[in-house]
Amino acid sequence: MITKPDGIDTDDKVEETISTILNVLRSKIGGDDDQARRCSVDIISLRFVDKDRFQEQDGEDRLKKARFLRVLRSVVPPADECGCAVVVNGYENAEMGMAGLCHGVHLREREAAYLKELRERWAVDKKLNSDRYGRILIGLSVHSVDVACESVDFGDRPDYFLVGTAFPTLSHPEKVDSKDFEGPELAGLVKKKIIDKLSSKNQSDSKLVSPPLCISIGGMNASNCHIPMVYGADGVAVIGAISTSKEPGKAAWDLRQSMKSAMN
Repeated sequence: MITKPDGIDTDDKVEETISTILNVLRSKIGGDDDQARRCSVDIISLRFVDKDRFQEQDGEDRLKKARFLRVLRSVVPPADECGCAVVVNGYENAEMGMAGLCHGVHLREREAAYLKELRERWAVDKKLNSDRYGRILIGLSVHSVDVACESVDFGDRPDYFLVGTAFPTLSHPEKVDSKDFEGPELAGLVKKKIIDKLSSKNQSDSKLVSPPLCISIGGMNASNCHIPMVYGADGVAVIGAISTSKEPGKAAWDLRQSMKSAMN
């Protein structure tokens, strides 16, 4: 789940964002005792500000920073309780993520070179490491096989890729023609190529044993989210299908059930 970009623009939007996330965290998978407490989403990415950086001298940005931290401190503890990771979006927000004790950072495609630095910075203070992962969780957005393959050569590798854009989406209004979309099959293709690349390397390097998860993004809803799974994706990421729903918890559960149908 990815939050709406304007989720901290006002105090009312902050409350709405927190309420939506808590509603999703209460949507349980069900099943046996080990799975029953887990919520319907595995990762919540807080993507609010697409600016290059918060400017401390700007009063509005200071206010948004305070709101960002408020969301973090409201949702990270309950997320911990149901096995869900919370990450902040963007390299410039890593410090806030640390202050809010979240689980990691999601990097934009152009920020892949920061992978190793972030792991080292996060590990300095052991209490900031997630007990679940034992280290910072890092995601990376990619839009091609080549960029994904290059990212594993930066001295580290991401834990997951967000691979897009699968379908038409309001997040990318500039993409209007079918040729502008990378398509729902790209995540599965990236996964195959990464596995091939890693298998050709020296497997004694423990960092290269398991490939990053490949998660499809872009225009996902309950009626189409199973399609990337058919092509080999490990999961899907959504914004509007959950955050604009009147019942975000149910929407998350419905999405998960649709993806499961592709694996049966």
